[in-house]
Amino acid sequence: MFRFSVLSSSSAGNSIYIESGTRRILLDAGLTARRLTALFQSLGRDPADLDAVFLTHEHADHVRGLGPLVRKHGIPV
Repeated sequence: MFRFSVLSSSSAGNSIYIESGTRRILLDAGLTARRLTALFQSLGRDPADLDAVFLTHEHADHVRGLGPLVRKHGIPV
């Protein structure tokens, strides 16, 4: 099964959740870690289960929540 969820797409923050089989990836972490966690919970998912975070580039609207999210959950970037 393939799941693709746009968590946010705007100048305020960009983030997309991608799930395929047992793999779970976050593309960009442009929202706060707190907001990303709430959005994951609304999908019935936990950010601790992410396999990786991929970044398209380092603008704030793509990396805002990156540091706290990966430090808390030990997610590779």
